Amino acid sequence: MTRKPGLTPTTGRQVVVAVLAGTVVGWMILSIFDLANAFLPVTPWSLPALLTLLAIAAILYARALPKRLEQHRVPALEAVRAMVMAKSLIATGALLAGGHVIYVGRWLASMAAAVPAARVWHGLVTIGAAAFCSWGGWILERACMIDGDGNDVDPGEDQEISEPA
Repeated sequence: MTRKPGLTPTTGRQVVVAVLAGTVVGWMILSIFDLANAFLPVTPWSLPALLTLLAIAAILYARALPKRLEQHRVPALEAVRAMVMAKSLIATGALLAGGHVIYVGRWLASMAAAVPAARVWHGLVTIGAAAFCSWGGWILERACMIDGDGNDVDPGEDQEISEPA
């Protein structure tokens, strides 16, 4: 028996793991800057703006996709690209949100000064934009699914097929 390859929807567990991975990476980056005795730059406003634009684009695309799927007007390559984009948005948003939680937590205690306060506010906006990006990816992922997708087997269960003898 071999396992049948399958593409399942992103689970909450996968999102939590991505957030935790982001916190670990964020902590490591902060540690590297501490070892180098350097200051982290303030998160630029372009990052949350870009994440927000990506989420809006995904949501708008997700609104048009189900009708096109029903009419069989979506080429296979476009469908795969949409699913890859959806999963990428979910993971990227979760990783960046987790990393920025550590970033904001680092500067929260010294928020009375101007630069740490800017880091906190920019970081908080980025956390919100990253969460919005993940949500936009989740909406796009659900729009890519057609009847019967993901309902055959619960996520985490092995799908097995028998090999010809």
